[in-house]
Amino acid sequence: YLLEKHGSIYDMFVTLEHRRKGIGKRLWQEDLKWFKLLGIKRVELSIVPTNPESSSFWKKQGFHDYMHKLYFEIE
Repeated sequence: YLLEKHGSIYDMFVTLEHRRKGIGKRLWQEDLKWFKLLGIKRVELSIVPTNPESSSFWKKQGFHDYMHKLYFEIE
């Protein structure tokens, strides 16, 4: 686990009626330009495993598995 300067994407959402039109890819490309301008070499984000569309999208953009987060809810 290396601590290094990195960028983060917290939320990105395209509504159902606008999906599959390249909007998400264009948003990511603009983010990527901004990260490069700031000298960022690594970008991290979290995805929900029960959302296969999100996982598929980010993997198509070149993202790789890095860390899995677990949670526990106390009743």
